[in-house]
Amino acid sequence: MMWLMLIWVLATGLIVFAIITIWHRDSVQNPASTVDIAGLAAENENLFLLNKSMGRCMQTMHEYLQASLPEHRSQFVIQPIKAVARMTRHQNIENLTTVSPPTPHSSQWNVVEIGEEKAIEVVWVNHDGRRFDAIFRKESDGWLIDWENFARYSDMPFSAFLSGNGDAEAEFRLLARERLAEERKKMPTMSIMFYAPVFGRPAETEMSSSEFLIERNSTEGVLLEAAFSALKNKKRPFNAKLVNHDPDGMIRVRVKIRRSGEMDTRTFKIVELKACHWYSSDLPGFDVSKEGGAKNQD
Repeated sequence: MMWLMLIWVLATGLIVFAIITIWHRDSVQNPASTVDIAGLAAENENLFLLNKSMGRCMQTMHEYLQASLPEHRSQFVIQPIKAVARMTRHQNIENLTTVSPPTPHSSQWNVVEIGEEKAIEVVWVNHDGRRFDAIFRKESDGWLIDWENFARYSDMPFSAFLSGNGDAEAEFRLLARERLAEERKKMPTMSIMFYAPVFGRPAETEMSSSEFLIERNSTEGVLLEAAFSALKNKKRPFNAKLVNHDPDGMIRVRVKIRRSGEMDTRTFKIVELKACHWYSSDLPGFDVSKEGGAKNQD
């Protein structure tokens, strides 16, 4: 009996030693467990931030929607001095009288990392079925609204710009679609059309532009290809996780366009593709550096 016990103890020890050795070897060769722990810690940190800040964000949006004048609304948004003048020009376009603030039952929330900054994004359904999204940025006065993103702010209505005469230049928040993507994928240029978004109706668009031919190897072309590739993989700039309700095959862009000529001789040219998102950030949304290739920017 003693010999049997000794053999059993030795066998058990060998099994335990083998398991520990194999686990250690796998941990060194594939440090996925470390990545998972880091990811879990970041997720817990984001959940803590949401639980701590969601109530204040909802209150900020409620107070913003209750305010009637741009001067009053500006205290609830980032860059208030810059925003108040733009709000004044924009107030006849953006109808806030029937917009209800997000509630725990009507909304979805997530943390978005814009570079080194943690922001809070929300999507909510209005009582009339319209859908809105907003992002809150942390400043000294608390969590404030990125108003230009919320309002889809452009320097002027896109339809007026397209139908106007004479030389002009303006920056727009638009939706972009690649025409004949499969048919033209081996061609040196991309065919892009821009569409004006509809406030509260993300799946709809208003007036569209004629096509713009963009060199694929240009700065604009590389950024657009990165954004369209991410869209196919159901990814968004800065790894935003909330469901995208924009029209199929379209991406959000901030673009500066120049108009020249009169009536039949009117032409349009892209001056600068500033970003593939609508946030008030100078980051393009995707890293298109030659060293890193085209990838999500976070």
